[in-house]
Amino acid sequence: MNSYTGATTVNAGTLVLNMTGGALNSSSALSLGGGEFQSARGYGRQLARPWVICPLTAGTTSTIALSDNGGANATTLVLGSTWTRGASSTLTIDYTNASNVGSFITSASAPTGAAGANNVLAFALVTDSTGTGLAHWTTGSNSITRLNQFHHLADRQ
Repeated sequence: MNSYTGATTVNAGTLVLNMTGGALNSSSALSLGGGEFQSARGYGRQLARPWVICPLTAGTTSTIALSDNGGANATTLVLGSTWTRGASSTLTIDYTNASNVGSFITSASAPTGAAGANNVLAFALVTDSTGTGLAHWTTGSNSITRLNQFHHLADRQ
């Protein structure tokens, strides 16, 4: 465990966290200002933080990418449920390098900003092996996944 204090800030660059040998300080908030945070956990472990995403900087697009490096076991990144975002900021959650179907980002409760019956995060997208769509928090598994809801125009008469 690192002993530094203060925020872990990623602005316009990439921070790759390989959790095979250590962790960030548990009191450190993750601040994204247009950068990419990659959690590379190739051994199917859980990074149980829970991290506060504080803030998503106004007017930026940030990414959290989860990679299990083809691990046989699921990899989980646990985030806190308080997500602070600046105006016009967006977040992409990228699962394209998380080949284990059980690898997800989770939050113990619906993150700040989740709305409606599907707990949609309108400012966030999820990209997985089958496409890109709106992010939503899934009750039960507590995971952030791609919303997979189809509505046919013929049904909307």
